[in-house]
Amino acid sequence: MGGMAMDAAMLGTSALDMMAPGAGAAAKVGIQLANRTIKYAGQVAGIGASGLLETFSPAGDNPKASIGNSWLGKALGGIASAAPALPNMAGGKKPDAIDGGGGQQGQGGNTVSITNNLTNNHATEDMVGNQLVREQAAMYAQSGVQ
Repeated sequence: MGGMAMDAAMLGTSALDMMAPGAGAAAKVGIQLANRTIKYAGQVAGIGASGLLETFSPAGDNPKASIGNSWLGKALGGIASAAPALPNMAGGKKPDAIDGGGGQQGQGGNTVSITNNLTNNHATEDMVGNQLVREQAAMYAQSGVQ
Protein backbone atom coordinates (compact mmCIF):
# COMPACT_ATOMS: atom_id res chain seq x y z
CA MET A 1 0.00 0.00 0.00
CA GLY A 2 1.34 3.42 -0.82
CA GLY A 3 0.43 6.88 -2.02
CA MET A 4 -3.05 8.20 -1.24
CA ALA A 5 -4.20 4.90 0.30
CA MET A 6 -1.35 5.02 2.80
CA ASP A 7 -2.05 8.68 3.56
CA ALA A 8 -5.75 7.89 4.16
CA ALA A 9 -4.83 5.05 6.56
CA MET A 10 -2.47 7.31 8.49
CA LEU A 11 -5.17 10.02 8.68
CA GLY A 12 -7.56 7.42 10.07
CA THR A 13 -5.04 6.46 12.75
CA SER A 14 -4.75 10.11 13.73
CA ALA A 15 -8.54 10.25 14.17
CA LEU A 16 -8.34 7.05 16.24
CA ASP A 17 -5.63 8.65 18.38
CA MET A 18 -8.00 11.53 19.22
CA MET A 19 -10.66 9.08 20.44
CA ALA A 20 -8.35 6.78 22.36
CA PRO A 21 -4.89 8.14 23.11
CA GLY A 22 -2.15 5.65 22.16
CA ALA A 23 -4.42 3.57 19.94
CA GLY A 24 -3.52 5.61 16.86
CA ALA A 25 0.22 5.04 17.38
CA ALA A 26 -0.33 1.29 17.70
CA ALA A 27 -2.47 1.33 14.55
CA LYS A 28 0.24 3.23 12.64
CA VAL A 29 2.86 0.67 13.67
CA GLY A 30 0.52 -2.16 12.70
CA ILE A 31 -0.21 -0.65 9.28
CA GLN A 32 3.49 -0.02 8.62
CA LEU A 33 4.35 -3.56 9.71
CA ALA A 34 1.67 -5.05 7.46
CA ASN A 35 2.82 -2.87 4.56
CA ARG A 36 6.45 -3.94 5.02
CA THR A 37 5.44 -7.62 5.33
CA ILE A 38 3.47 -7.48 2.08
CA LYS A 39 6.42 -5.87 0.26
CA TYR A 40 8.83 -8.50 1.60
CA ALA A 41 6.48 -11.37 0.66
CA GLY A 42 6.32 -9.96 -2.87
CA GLN A 43 10.13 -9.87 -3.08
CA VAL A 44 10.43 -13.45 -1.82
CA ALA A 45 7.79 -14.66 -4.29
CA GLY A 46 9.64 -12.90 -7.13
CA ILE A 47 12.95 -14.46 -6.14
CA GLY A 48 11.35 -17.91 -5.87
CA ALA A 49 9.64 -17.61 -9.25
CA SER A 50 12.88 -16.41 -10.84
CA GLY A 51 14.77 -19.34 -9.36
CA LEU A 52 12.22 -21.86 -10.59
CA LEU A 53 12.19 -20.39 -14.08
CA GLU A 54 15.99 -20.35 -14.22
CA THR A 55 16.14 -23.95 -13.02
CA PHE A 56 13.54 -25.38 -15.38
CA SER A 57 13.96 -23.19 -18.45
CA PRO A 58 16.06 -24.69 -21.23
CA ALA A 59 17.69 -21.33 -21.98
CA GLY A 60 19.19 -20.77 -18.51
CA ASP A 61 22.82 -19.87 -17.87
CA ASN A 62 23.49 -23.10 -15.98
CA PRO A 63 24.01 -25.99 -18.43
CA LYS A 64 23.14 -28.54 -15.75
CA ALA A 65 19.78 -26.84 -15.15
CA SER A 66 18.62 -27.43 -18.70
CA ILE A 67 15.63 -29.69 -19.27
CA GLY A 68 17.57 -31.37 -22.07
CA ASN A 69 20.11 -32.69 -19.57
CA SER A 70 17.50 -34.16 -17.23
CA TRP A 71 16.15 -37.70 -17.55
CA LEU A 72 12.82 -36.30 -18.70
CA GLY A 73 14.48 -34.26 -21.45
CA LYS A 74 16.57 -37.21 -22.60
CA ALA A 75 13.52 -39.47 -22.73
CA LEU A 76 11.50 -36.89 -24.69
CA GLY A 77 14.47 -36.28 -26.99
CA GLY A 78 14.73 -39.99 -27.70
CA ILE A 79 11.03 -40.19 -28.52
CA ALA A 80 11.23 -37.10 -30.72
CA SER A 81 14.23 -38.42 -32.67
CA ALA A 82 12.76 -41.88 -33.24
CA ALA A 83 12.55 -42.85 -36.89
CA PRO A 84 10.80 -45.78 -38.56
CA ALA A 85 12.93 -48.91 -38.83
CA LEU A 86 14.01 -50.36 -42.13
CA PRO A 87 11.82 -53.14 -43.48
CA ASN A 88 12.46 -56.41 -41.69
CA MET A 89 14.19 -58.78 -44.10
CA ALA A 90 14.94 -61.47 -41.50
CA GLY A 91 14.21 -64.93 -42.82
CA GLY A 92 13.53 -63.66 -46.30
CA LYS A 93 15.51 -64.36 -49.45
CA LYS A 94 17.32 -61.82 -51.52
CA PRO A 95 15.44 -60.97 -54.71
CA ASP A 96 18.27 -62.19 -56.98
CA ALA A 97 18.56 -65.49 -55.05
CA ILE A 98 14.94 -66.40 -55.75
CA ASP A 99 15.33 -66.69 -59.49
CA GLY A 100 18.91 -67.94 -59.37
CA GLY A 101 20.33 -64.68 -60.69
CA GLY A 102 19.83 -65.75 -64.28
CA GLY A 103 16.28 -64.52 -64.64
CA GLN A 104 14.89 -67.93 -65.67
CA GLN A 105 11.22 -67.72 -66.54
CA GLY A 106 8.89 -70.68 -66.23
CA GLN A 107 5.31 -70.93 -67.35
CA GLY A 108 3.95 -69.34 -64.15
CA GLY A 109 6.76 -66.81 -63.70
CA ASN A 110 9.88 -67.39 -61.65
CA THR A 111 10.70 -70.99 -60.84
CA VAL A 112 12.65 -72.14 -57.84
CA SER A 113 14.30 -75.49 -57.49
CA ILE A 114 15.00 -76.59 -53.92
CA THR A 115 16.58 -79.90 -53.03
CA ASN A 116 16.32 -81.42 -49.56
CA ASN A 117 18.91 -84.02 -48.70
CA LEU A 118 17.91 -86.14 -45.73
CA THR A 119 20.20 -88.94 -44.62
CA ASN A 120 18.50 -92.07 -43.36
CA ASN A 121 20.42 -93.36 -40.36
CA HIS A 122 18.72 -96.73 -39.88
CA ALA A 123 15.24 -95.18 -39.55
CA THR A 124 12.03 -96.56 -41.01
CA GLU A 125 10.43 -94.97 -44.04
CA ASP A 126 7.69 -93.48 -41.87
CA MET A 127 10.23 -91.79 -39.61
CA VAL A 128 12.15 -90.39 -42.56
CA GLY A 129 8.93 -89.15 -44.19
CA ASN A 130 7.81 -87.45 -40.99
CA GLN A 131 11.21 -85.81 -40.56
CA LEU A 132 11.11 -84.56 -44.16
CA VAL A 133 7.67 -83.05 -43.62
CA ARG A 134 8.88 -81.27 -40.45
CA GLU A 135 11.99 -79.92 -42.22
CA GLN A 136 9.98 -78.53 -45.14
CA ALA A 137 7.36 -77.02 -42.83
CA ALA A 138 10.11 -75.24 -40.93
CA MET A 139 11.72 -74.09 -44.17
CA TYR A 140 8.53 -72.53 -45.56
CA ALA A 141 7.22 -71.13 -42.26
CA GLN A 142 7.06 -67.37 -41.69
CA SER A 143 9.81 -65.71 -39.69
CA GLY A 144 9.57 -66.54 -36.00
CA VAL A 145 6.96 -69.30 -36.55
CA GLN A 146 7.86 -72.99 -36.41
